[in-house]
Amino acid sequence: MNNTSRPNAQTRLLTHEQSYRRAEAYIKKHPNRFLIPLRPGSKETWLKDWPHAASNDLRDIERWATDFKAIGPDWACAGWKSCLLNMDMDTKTKNGVKKIGAQTFAALVERFPELADETEMVRTPSGGIHRIFEGHHIFKVNGFGTDIDSPGYWPIPGTEVFRDDDEGDGLVGVYETINEGVSALKAHPFFYTSEFLGVPELETVNGVIRPKRRAATAENPGEARDPLIELDQPSNVERAVEIAKAAAPAVQGKTGDNNTYKVVQWLKDQGLSPHKVFEVLSEHWNPRCQPPWDQGGLMKKIANAYKYGQNRPGSATAEAQFAGDEVDIDSIQTEGSPEEIAEQLAARAEHDRLRRLRALRNVRALRDKTVANGCTEEEAASAQAKAGELVTLYKLTDEELAGELPPDSAEEEQAARGKDMPSGARMKDFWHYGPTNAYIYVKTNDMWHSGSINVKFGAKATAAIAKFQSVEQVTWAPGHPQIVRDRLIQNGVFEESPGNRVYNQYRPQTISDKGDAAKADPWLDHLKLIYPDDWEHIIGWMAWRVQKPDVKINRTHPTSAVLCDAW
Repeated sequence: MNNTSRPNAQTRLLTHEQSYRRAEAYIKKHPNRFLIPLRPGSKETWLKDWPHAASNDLRDIERWATDFKAIGPDWACAGWKSCLLNMDMDTKTKNGVKKIGAQTFAALVERFPELADETEMVRTPSGGIHRIFEGHHIFKVNGFGTDIDSPGYWPIPGTEVFRDDDEGDGLVGVYETINEGVSALKAHPFFYTSEFLGVPELETVNGVIRPKRRAATAENPGEARDPLIELDQPSNVERAVEIAKAAAPAVQGKTGDNNTYKVVQWLKDQGLSPHKVFEVLSEHWNPRCQPPWDQGGLMKKIANAYKYGQNRPGSATAEAQFAGDEVDIDSIQTEGSPEEIAEQLAARAEHDRLRRLRALRNVRALRDKTVANGCTEEEAASAQAKAGELVTLYKLTDEELAGELPPDSAEEEQAARGKDMPSGARMKDFWHYGPTNAYIYVKTNDMWHSGSINVKFGAKATAAIAKFQSVEQVTWAPGHPQIVRDRLIQNGVFEESPGNRVYNQYRPQTISDKGDAAKADPWLDHLKLIYPDDWEHIIGWMAWRVQKPDVKINRTHPTSAVLCDAW
């Protein structure tokens, strides 16, 4: 290698055969790695889609080796396709500025001692160090801190390039293996955490520039910073317990540390606090580990996961994925809370059910009044007419009339004596809507005309309702009460307006607990067929809409269908 000024300095040009043999030797040594060609004397490739085009097929290597007419290319290892990552520690001085990759690495070792373990290393022409690890690739400038990049590809040992540092500008340098025979280590779990990947905050200690340390302690499992949801909700804890029970135990010597970190992250993503994670793991997971973690060791793992983990606590919950802004109803004076309204509606539904049962009994009794059973023709005809009226009034079906009825009860008798008939109404069940001079029937949200109200309740009924029960607006607002007081909707949001009232047409739905999950399999299979990659996300979205109608959804799921004539 001739180290003269750039006009005369030259890299050792490779023939096509030499270029091919260098790549072939590297692939034989590392059969799971993929190469791309570099322009001679440069760290640039001419392949446009090099992340996907990288290859270890010797036919591709031979083709690339002859792309230049007179000389063969140098080669670089492609990190993403090879499942490798490179801590590229830069130490050169350029334009009078000294790179501090060595100091950053020393500071990182203090925080993560495992970094000091020997792995495959290559020295760069300007004196930097490549530390190679096996793991999911990371492509980021300053990916591991100040002046420690994570490049997408890097020249293989033996590659010669022109140096661009102050000391060697214009000279030729070579990439050299530092520790021949040492294999690349598995990437540590903390490589993929935001704390490790982010540019550390630097500090100067005894003249050394380094990132500030944030050490975890075994005595305290740490804090859940910036949780996305309220932590330790019962349903999320139940889900976390299921995950802990099903998770594979940590086994010493078989990536036990990595497995422990993953399990902690799973529970953290379910919205558990560090202390709750410790509680769940201690009871449902740690006893199966070989050997079980001691209390201090497990706490320290949890602390590290919460300090350095990339996801915020609760990130895997439906609430975090789908919830938008919550509806604020605490400051609104209402006719009743959503719970009270739901209770009232449930009581009305039960009342109507009991009255329906009594109607069924009455219809059967009336139909039994026939001439054959000793009634006169007039009595029989009257009974059948009344039975028909009840069937129409209650919309009774043939299946109901033929089915079995439960034993009569005092509650059913009391409901039957009540004044609130299913098709009837009371004055207090109506609200006057000023803009159209209509009357809202609260049981059905139907609009009634004033004439109908006066015919039913008397000539002065509409005036009384308009005076004491009047609303200025009508809306549909899940989570709000039926009558929203002292508010009006302006530009799509509730604003204070003393004395005004808004009628809310939304009614909480009742979720049945009598369903059979096993009967949903055909629908789930159909959904999996249509959306094989997204079916679980769609199910979660649907469940969230049903269970949390009062919380604004943060996105929708547009779908499309192709119509055809062959139906």
